[in-house]
Amino acid sequence: MSAPFPVSGGTLPRVPDRFEEWFRSSLPRALGNDRFEISRAHPDEFEAVYALVNEAFGLKRSRAYYDWWYRGSPHGVARCWLVRERSTRRLVSSSAHLPWPCARGDAALWGLQLCDVAVVPDLQRLGITQMRREAQAIHPHYAEEYRIGWPNTKSHGQKRKHGHDNETLGPLREGSFPLTPAAGLLRRSVARLRRARGGGGAEDAAASGLRVERVDRFDAGFDALTLRCMAWSGFWSPHAADFLNWRYLDDPCDSHLALAVCEGDDVLGYCVVRTRGSRALLMEFVAPPREAAALALLGAARRAAATAGCQRLGFFATPLWPHWRTFESAGFVDRPGSRRFMVLGPEPHDALALERWQLVPGDQDAP
Repeated sequence: MSAPFPVSGGTLPRVPDRFEEWFRSSLPRALGNDRFEISRAHPDEFEAVYALVNEAFGLKRSRAYYDWWYRGSPHGVARCWLVRERSTRRLVSSSAHLPWPCARGDAALWGLQLCDVAVVPDLQRLGITQMRREAQAIHPHYAEEYRIGWPNTKSHGQKRKHGHDNETLGPLREGSFPLTPAAGLLRRSVARLRRARGGGGAEDAAASGLRVERVDRFDAGFDALTLRCMAWSGFWSPHAADFLNWRYLDDPCDSHLALAVCEGDDVLGYCVVRTRGSRALLMEFVAPPREAAALALLGAARRAAATAGCQRLGFFATPLWPHWRTFESAGFVDRPGSRRFMVLGPEPHDALALERWQLVPGDQDAP
């Protein structure tokens, strides 16, 4: 199994955007068949993609949402593969690959998030998706990219049916913190932490001079903290400040609250909480494991979710995520999990083990 390794300096692993290279790379042959034509989308064609996805899935996503997700990432615009009917020029299928931060240890990888795989309802079950996948596989970049996705139960079942279930890993561990009125929540949390640590838990954190502040924008100063706390000898997703701002604070649809735990002028950890009605999800949690800063940050996240009127604060992650013991001591309640993620990568394919990954809810595609 992989294990965390300490990093004392350096910068977060990152690759440059290479959309133009992807878009203009020559392919060895024409794509498609007599009825359908396969091509790559320029951003000028994205509005047609938005309409197709809404039609295929019966959605009403806004233009602002799609522009944020497809065009706004600091890692580059989406790579979309299109299928058109030759006779009518009608767009009938699309698949989006969003550049995503990905690394193995301290080495940056070409990462992509798979999302919005869509076929118009009247042409489904004609093999269009498989034809498009075969076309994508002949692109020169295909052999060096790591593509992750989050298949639902139906998609996982289809992969099993066709003998590709080894590409889906999981289920991931998931559960939540029940959120009771703030006073009772704090009393129970402190009691659990006292028993687990043999000390005062959250009270120790307050006594040590820690404070929690809201983060209005992330800056590059957070990157060293992310590297120090999240670096992993296996596969992981390095979330730099510009990614965090885009992923959460620029989201035009969901509400995200970013919090940092500080001591004097030093930031010791940060987290991001998403709220949707009565539900909250802990998207990011970055702090040294099993230390006062982690306990203070977790308490702040739970109080923020409770204050927003949420009944539970959910979370999921991979098995060797470093804060599981801290969460357990603070009352994390497991539930049967069905959430899986898919990974496709270069051969030899050394990423096909759940224990080789460190991922959190913020690594899932939106919404």
